[in-house]
Amino acid sequence: MEDLAQAAEKVAMLMRLMTTRGGLQLKYRITAGAGANDRVSFDANGYKAARARALREAADKAIGEVEETGEPFQFPPMNSRERRMLHLFLRDSGLRTASSGEGPRRFVVLYPEGYRIPPDHSHDRSHDRSGLRGRPRQGSSFNRS
Repeated sequence: MEDLAQAAEKVAMLMRLMTTRGGLQLKYRITAGAGANDRVSFDANGYKAARARALREAADKAIGEVEETGEPFQFPPMNSRERRMLHLFLRDSGLRTASSGEGPRRFVVLYPEGYRIPPDHSHDRSHDRSGLRGRPRQGSSFNRS
């Protein structure tokens, strides 16, 4: 427990240095103790909240499009944090999702009900990986009005 407290104090010293000498206006919270992970996360001008709203809107638009067209919807590549958020936003839709691709090109695909996911998606988060019925088309839901 003492190591966590010492680490928290070092982080606090760094943050004070950045706010006083660096001229940055930062809000921060340091948590040490049971359940705390030794992570540092930065947010500027509410970017994370705005990005979460954009992902929620993209998820809602994709759900509508998949239900209307009966075709899979492929989101643009994104980092693991955003892919996880997208999977969570889409979870209650009743439609299946899968992650595909590698590294920085990894993306989420939303599949219509009853769609058989191609076997080449070896890292899918779906439950049914059997069968092959075409490839998902690329979506650009972030830019749609």
